[in-house]
Amino acid sequence: MAMIDSLRVESLGMGYGDTPVLEAVSFSVRAGTHTAILGPSGSGKSTLLRLLAGLEAPTAGEVWLNGKLASRAGSTLIAPHARAVSMVFQDLALWPNLTALGNVELGLAALKLDRESRRERARDALRVCGLEGLEERRPAMLSMGQQQRVALARALAVRPTWLLLDEPFASLDLVLKERLFDELGTLSKEFACTLILVTHEPADARHLCSELVVLELGRVLEAGTWDQVLHEPRSQIVTIYRRLLRERPNA
Repeated sequence: MAMIDSLRVESLGMGYGDTPVLEAVSFSVRAGTHTAILGPSGSGKSTLLRLLAGLEAPTAGEVWLNGKLASRAGSTLIAPHARAVSMVFQDLALWPNLTALGNVELGLAALKLDRESRRERARDALRVCGLEGLEERRPAMLSMGQQQRVALARALAVRPTWLLLDEPFASLDLVLKERLFDELGTLSKEFACTLILVTHEPADARHLCSELVVLELGRVLEAGTWDQVLHEPRSQIVTIYRRLLRERPNA
């Protein structure tokens, strides 16, 4: 029987000097799911995402990918490019001097593709993200929503198993955000990738994700499906959100 892709975090810890950021974080993510890492600012969400991507090594604990040890205390055993992970950062990290096509192609640089194949894949990712005809525009010539799509196309072009999103939609208005969330749900299915969203907005997490992990002060307070967590919340952020839902059911 083929192994189902999975991610498992065991007793993960991270600190900088004498300042702890994450402590004893444990949870798992099943392949094909959309999972939110939810918590207030400063709870360690972005740090956790960087550890999952392999951009940093933890100071304690382990990260397992598909049954293989990917990171342990002080060591990154599977490099970021070998994890089949793509990440969309909050600031999008687009190169201002490159076109939309150039930005997506640059994201493919680590793959062993010839120039023609790399360009074809970049064009295809831009087309799928609704940017056909805008390939030669630089970021300054694109709207914020279009820039979001370029960053998403760059992430999807490598055909990742894991798509990590670090609050990339925080600066968008509600209408554009909802449209992009709908498109993202469709694209993640089309590209067969498992999605992990970092956010401090419960409504965003609920819109896009069926499961969540709630962090406060660097610790996991609760994890499960939305129904499970909303039934008897233990975190402040979900408690407040449940009260809001009772007052405004469509929130």
